[in-house]
Amino acid sequence: MALRIIDMDARASITLGIFTAVAVALGMVLLALLHFLPGALVLFKEAVVAVPLGPVYMLMLAKVPRRGVFLVNGAALGLLFALTGFFTVGLVAVAGGLLADAVAATRGYRSPAANAAAYAVFRLGQAVGTYIPFYLWADSFVADLAASGRMDPEFLAVFTTSLTPGMGLAVLAANAAGALLGAAFGQAMLRRHFLRAGIVGPG
Repeated sequence: MALRIIDMDARASITLGIFTAVAVALGMVLLALLHFLPGALVLFKEAVVAVPLGPVYMLMLAKVPRRGVFLVNGAALGLLFALTGFFTVGLVAVAGGLLADAVAATRGYRSPAANAAAYAVFRLGQAVGTYIPFYLWADSFVADLAASGRMDPEFLAVFTTSLTPGMGLAVLAANAAGALLGAAFGQAMLRRHFLRAGIVGPG
C-alpha cells in the first residue's frame, strides 16, 4: 500500500483547518508587530514568533495526530507567501512541512520529543525560505524588493549589511531554540490544563 502523505477523515480535516487558520493568522500578526524591531534584531523575529505559536501547534497535534498536519500548514503558508511574491518562502515552507511530518510520524504523532523536533524542523523551514534568497540572489533579490515597494530601503539595509554567514547561523539556531521552547511551553500547558479539563486525551 502506498504511503499517504495526508491521512485525514472529514472531522480531522475540519479541526485541522480551524487550527491552521488560527496558526497562520496569529503568525502573520506577530510577524507584522515584530517588523519594527530595531536594527539586526528584526532578523530574529521568526524565532520570537515560534515561542507563542508553540502551544498552538502542540494542541493541534494533540487534537489531530494525523499524517499531513505540518504539510497542510506548510501549504497554507506557502500559498500565502507565494501570493505576496515570496515564492522561496512558500516552497521551503511546503518542504519543511513534509520533513516535519516525517519526523512526527516516526512516533505516531504522540511523542512529545518527536513533536517538538518536528515543530522545530517546520519553523526552520520557514526561516530558511525567508533568508536564503539574500544569500543566493542577493543583488537581484534586493533590487526586486526595492522596486516592488514590498520592503522599505531601511529595512532592506539590515539584511544587506547584517545578514552575514555567521549571523545566518545564529538566526537558525535562535529559530530552533525558539521552536523548542515554544513546544515545551505548549506541552506543559497540555499537561497542566487541557488534559485536566478533558479537552485532549492522554494518548
